[in-house]
Parts: sequence; structure tokens; C-alpha cells
Amino acid sequence: MDICNLKNRAFTLSEMIITFVIISIIFALCVVAYTFINPSKDGWLTLSRKTEIAIEQASTGILINNCSYDDYKSLYDSIGDFSIEDNNIDKRMVDLYKKYLQNVDINIDLSNEYFLDKLKTSKGNLSSVPLKDIYNNFFFIQDGVLLGFRFYNTCNATEKWAFPSDSDEVYEINNICGSIFYDVNSYKKPNKLGQDQHIIAIYERGIKYDED
Repeated sequence: MDICNLKNRAFTLSEMIITFVIISIIFALCVVAYTFINPSKDGWLTLSRKTEIAIEQASTGILINNCSYDDYKSLYDSIGDFSIEDNNIDKRMVDLYKKYLQNVDINIDLSNEYFLDKLKTSKGNLSSVPLKDIYNNFFFIQDGVLLGFRFYNTCNATEKWAFPSDSDEVYEINNICGSIFYDVNSYKKPNKLGQDQHIIAIYERGIKYDED
């Protein structure tokens, strides 16, 4: 073989076609892998609906089996009144949700950059403080969904949040006892409300998904 003549040798049409086919296959595999690792918005929405149903069922179970007054007030103290001095409100409520949800025992590190980030939508930051300072008692449930809780010492609280779950529009919600934050994508991006992150309001008589 004349090595010197290889410099002038061009690719044949068949070689170019084979090369193109190989590159196309590799590209297709990469797209499939990316889609599997980073589910589409439709995938997030499906998991969000599933999570909301689980939370709603848990809330109903809590109300039916634990509340003598048929609302969340009776969970706060023995006489059904809210108490500012009661620092165990969050823990008692979260323990009940853990009981009714399929809690996955995974260590939560609040120093993780994820918890130091601020709540935001596609239009920008919604909060001025880190996520860990808004919600607490984080835990995972099945499907890798991360939950965080925020309870007030009243059921007349006001909160701004993204609503409904498939929108990033911000509304002011009144007369709530607290809210549940969840992220269907765990720590992975985009970490934005209305996409992989959502917030559910907790009212005296459970969960609802509209402003009525």
C-alpha cells in the first residue's frame, strides 16, 4: 500500500452514508437518555397530579381519624385552639403526614445548595429568603418527590404562591392554615414553581385546588 497516496484518498458515498447513520443512531440514543433523565413538562405534570392525590388522601385521612372538630384546629392543641407558644405544631402535623404518605427515609441536608436557593417562577424570584427558611420538616415520598411543610398559628394566614399546579402565575391566598411545598424532580433543575415545583394550600377542612 502506498501510504503517501492515502492523503489524496476521499471518502466514498457508502462510507459517508454509514458514518451519517452511526451518528444519527448515537444522537437518537442521547435524546432518549436525556428524556428519561429529564422528564418533559407533561411528565412532571402527571407526577404532580399523582402527588396531589396522595396529599389530598392523606389530608382526608388525618381529618377523619384525628380531628374531633372535623378540621385541622383540633390538631394544634387539646382544646382545638391555636397557640403561639406551641412550638410542636409543625412536628405533630408532619408526623401525621408521614404516617399517611409513603415516607422514604432519606437523609435531608439543609446545607445543600438546593435548600439555599429561593422560590422562583419562570418570571423570576418569588421569595427573598432561602427555601429552608420558608419550609421545614422536609422528607421524600415514593417516586422521589420532595415535600416541605409550613404551618401557621392560625387558619387565617395569607400567602403568595404559584397556583394552579400547571401555571407559574402568582396569586394571594387567604384564610389558610399552612402550605405544602413539593418538587417532583427532587434536587434536579429547573427548580421553578409551576414546572417541577408546586405548593398546596392547607385549609381548616383540608386541601382544595381552586380559590372558591
